[in-house]
Amino acid sequence: MEEDRFFSEEDDEITDLVKRYEAAKANRRSNFFDVSDFESIINYYIEISNFNKALEVIVQATKQHPQSTAIQLKKAQVLIERGQPIKSMKILRDIEVLESGNPEFYIMKGTAYSLMGDISRALKSYNKAVEQDIDNGEEILYGIALSLQHQNFYKESVNFLERAIHLNPGNKKYLYELGFAYEKMGDLERSVKLYLNYLDEDPFSENTWFNLGVIYNKLGKKKDALEAFDFTLAVNDENAFALFYKANILTDQGKYKEALIEYHDYIKIEYDSIDGFMGMAYCYERLCKYDLAEKYYREAVAEEPEYAEGWNGLAGIAYERDNFKESIFCLKRAIKLDPDNSEYQIFLAQVLDLIGKAGGSYNAYKKALEIDPENNDYQLELAEMLVKNRLWTETLLELDVEQEENGMSIHNYCYLAIANFGIGNEKKGLFYLDKVLNINPGIMDTFYIFYSEWKINTKIGKLIKKYKK
Repeated sequence: MEEDRFFSEEDDEITDLVKRYEAAKANRRSNFFDVSDFESIINYYIEISNFNKALEVIVQATKQHPQSTAIQLKKAQVLIERGQPIKSMKILRDIEVLESGNPEFYIMKGTAYSLMGDISRALKSYNKAVEQDIDNGEEILYGIALSLQHQNFYKESVNFLERAIHLNPGNKKYLYELGFAYEKMGDLERSVKLYLNYLDEDPFSENTWFNLGVIYNKLGKKKDALEAFDFTLAVNDENAFALFYKANILTDQGKYKEALIEYHDYIKIEYDSIDGFMGMAYCYERLCKYDLAEKYYREAVAEEPEYAEGWNGLAGIAYERDNFKESIFCLKRAIKLDPDNSEYQIFLAQVLDLIGKAGGSYNAYKKALEIDPENNDYQLELAEMLVKNRLWTETLLELDVEQEENGMSIHNYCYLAIANFGIGNEKKGLFYLDKVLNINPGIMDTFYIFYSEWKINTKIGKLIKKYKK
């Protein structure tokens, strides 16, 4: 239990105080504790994040010491920990006159302001805390910086960290936190320099090597990232995140066998990780080991039945085995779970087209375009499917809309020519075919594949011959 851990680490005096308090409460006695004793007991409950218990002790402490601002300060702290800065601020304002010389008061006030989003007032309060205790300025600066980082005010934390470094340039933990702050701010190059400086002082820092690997990965420096993760694992070979990041990089590089080794080690630690199962499945699929790929996709959906990407993976395996009925079943499950995923709709459209269900394919393509209307590749693929299935009217309908709204690609000029020839509108067909030949005669292979009748149309033959000269 967490309380047992605390007792084993804290000194005997605090342990005895907490036990005495709990015994008195259990026996419904009202034992007297002085203010410092109550502060220690309250601190104990704050340490183990039992804030309700801390407030309960504060009630008892207030009864025994109604004039104690120290107890009220503890109450303000607990309210901050519970995410109630407005209530905390009310208490702080009530005791401000009496606590105006206490740096802890201003730190608490600054934290309350930062939680309320008033960073300007927070910084004023924090700076007052530093002014109040010059002898412990370094420690206060560092504590303020951590508090600001906790509230995601990374830019503001940098100032306090740099002031702490100025007071004590040899303290490596300041370098680490400064590197972390710059990482969160998106200044990755500066973050790398700070982390490397930290590693000069502490080359066996697992967290620093890991953070460095993450940043190198973001910067596209894959070789450096892999090296950093290797150092992370040299310090702790069970760092699951380092294994996972390394596996992902190797996968992106197409090194599937090497990636599998890392994924295997990862799922030994994170044995129920869907991401681990999916990584394994993906690598085995790329290695054409479909039985193993299916096994891990099924592990993923067994762990989380509503995981759409797992069902999409199973659809891909079924497709590779020419089991189109199973592929469609899995795709429909994926679409039901994630109806706004256009890629699932496109995959379904392709499978339905393959088995001769042009109507269903058309509907799936249309759905994909509703989700992602600006995707020209989807529009082009739909047009090709319609032309291939000799659905001339639907082809013209789709491409006329595209021409009006988005302009026209050369492939679609080709499809327009074919569709117009298909419905007997030879004049328009020749008009679009002339455009195709004028832009790029090389595209005519598509025309020949999808409209074999051109061979018996003398006007088409004459136009093609004109561009061959």
